[in-house]
Amino acid sequence: MLLLGVIEAMKRHYKKKLIILNLSHNLKCEENLNEALKKINVKDVIYMIAQAWQLVKAATIRKSFHKIIVQKRREDESQQTENPTTDRELFEIINGIEGCEEVLEEDIFEWLDIENQHPSFQILNDEEIIQAIDPSSDINDADNEDQDFEDLRTISHTESVQALTTALKYLEQRSDVTPIDLLLLKNWHDQAATDRNSGLLQ
Repeated sequence: MLLLGVIEAMKRHYKKKLIILNLSHNLKCEENLNEALKKINVKDVIYMIAQAWQLVKAATIRKSFHKIIVQKRREDESQQTENPTTDRELFEIINGIEGCEEVLEEDIFEWLDIENQHPSFQILNDEEIIQAIDPSSDINDADNEDQDFEDLRTISHTESVQALTTALKYLEQRSDVTPIDLLLLKNWHDQAATDRNSGLLQ
C-alpha cells in the first residue's frame, strides 16, 4: 500500500498519454489495438512514464507520505488524491474520433480498470525483449535539405510535429544531451501533436 495514490495517479496519466499517442499516429478504431500497441517502442513508453510522473500533483504525493508517517488508513484517500475528471477527459477524447462517437463511457472505464480485475502482465526474457525491439527505427538524416529562412509563412501543426520529431532524433544521437533536454523537447512535440489532432477533430 506504499504510495498507492501516487502510483494510481501516475498510471491514469500514463493511460491517457497512451491513448493520445495512438491518436497522434492517426489510428482508426477499426484497426486491431494489439497491432497498434506493438508499434509503440520502449523509448515511447519511457517518455510517457516520465510525462505521467510530471503530471502527478504535489498534493497527491504529500497525502501519500502523510498516510505513511501518521499510519492512518483512510479508505477514500486514494480517491481524493486525483480529480476524477481525468476519466471524463478520456471519454471526450475518444468520442471526438471519427467512427468512435458511439463508444460507451462504461467501456472506457472498464479498460482503465482492467488490470485491477485481471492482472495480465508477462515477464519477458532477454530474447523476447530483443525480438520486440523495432529495427526500423534507425535514424536517417542523410537526405536533409537546406531550408529557406526568408520564408516567413505560418508553420502548420503537422510541419511542427515533423520538425520536432527530426530534432528529437538528432538530440538523441548526441552524447552531451541530458534526459531533461530530451523530455523538454518531447513535451513540445506532444503539444504540437495534440494541437494538430485538435484541428483535425474540429
